[in-house]
Amino acid sequence: MLRPVGGGRPSRGIQGIRQGGHGERGECPTARALVASTADEVAAALDEFGPPYVVKNDGLAAGKGVVVTADRVAAAAHAAACGRVVIEEYLDGPEVSLFCVTDGTTVVPPHSGPGLQADRRR
Repeated sequence: MLRPVGGGRPSRGIQGIRQGGHGERGECPTARALVASTADEVAAALDEFGPPYVVKNDGLAAGKGVVVTADRVAAAAHAAACGRVVIEEYLDGPEVSLFCVTDGTTVVPPHSGPGLQADRRR
């Protein structure tokens, strides 16, 4: 029997903070990122990476948790509305996610179709 996880508190850890360069473990290039939860931390992270700013809500956000913008005020406002965020360096190019099913031991990728791509707008 398959127990789906999603939309609630148990799934928060799956889509939570990506501290420490999650892609590095698999030798996959990934953006540098900083976690911020105060206005001072947000300002420092925005200074660190410069525009365009990539501000991601920590956790599940129903597809509305990411802002990519050249407008620093909009980036800071999104961070303030979210509370705890990940601010990443901007990487140009496509982003692909691959979703798999696992029982904790075996990982099974989808049998058909490409990876999923989020719709990012600046």
